[in-house]
This record gives sequence, structure tokens and C-alpha cells, in this order.
Amino acid sequence: MHELPVEHVTSDGHTGIPGNRAIWVGIFAELTEFTLMFLVYFFARINHPQAFHEGPQKLSLAAGTANTVIMLTSSYFVARAVLAIRRDCSGIALRWLIAAFVAGAGYPVVKALEIRWNIGHGVVGGGDVFQMSYYYLTFNHLVHVSWGLLGLVW
Repeated sequence: MHELPVEHVTSDGHTGIPGNRAIWVGIFAELTEFTLMFLVYFFARINHPQAFHEGPQKLSLAAGTANTVIMLTSSYFVARAVLAIRRDCSGIALRWLIAAFVAGAGYPVVKALEIRWNIGHGVVGGGDVFQMSYYYLTFNHLVHVSWGLLGLVW
């Protein structure tokens, strides 16, 4: 296995962080955001154990399973595209990326159906602390999936 260099040398002889600095700012912003989200989630869960015990039982197991399969499948397709790019097989990579987009596009569809189902069953954003946490995390995940889909289109 190849080890990735921590630093690289640019064409003008300078060493530094590989890649675009803006990407690294984005990565650290995401790490900060997810750290805060998990801290809020665990804080809420510790302080409201009953709501977090009962809450998941009110959600659609089918929708959660479908979204998990969609995310794993689309991620697998992206990984296959990266491998094809490394082998300099751009046509195959493009097919994997199209497959990733098609699979990933199922996420917002299933999520919209799930939210409609949830509301019909009383799982609303203004409900208990579990429901508020669930909708906040769901919306945040939907934003990230949308960014990924836009990235695939780009």
C-alpha cells in the first residue's frame, strides 16, 4: 500500500499542504459542524432518555433501510469511479458516476415520502426533543446529499 505524503513540493519548490486550501477550510468546517451536531445529539439523548427510547419506534423502518441502502450503493459507485479514474478509464468512471447520481437521487425522493409518512403519524418537527433532533439531522443530511449530487453533476 502507498502512503500518502503529508506535504508535497510545488513546481516552484515550496512545500505545503496538498490540494486547494479552500477545500481544507471546507473539510475543517464540516468536521466542526459534525462534532457540534453529535455533541448536541448526545447531550439531548442523555438528558431525555425516554424520548430517545420511544422516538425511533415511531419512524419508518422501511424508509430508513431504503435510505441506508441508497447511501451505501451510491458511495460504492463513487468509489468504483475513483478506481476507474486512477486506472485512466474515463468512460468507465463516467458510467460509475452516472450510476452514483441515479442511486443518490433516490435519497431525496425516499426522504420526502418518509417525511410525509412521519407527519401523517404525528412525527413532526415541533414535537418532542427526539423529533426536533431527528428533523434537524435529517435536514442537515439532506443538504449534504444535495451537495454530493450537485458535485456529481459538476
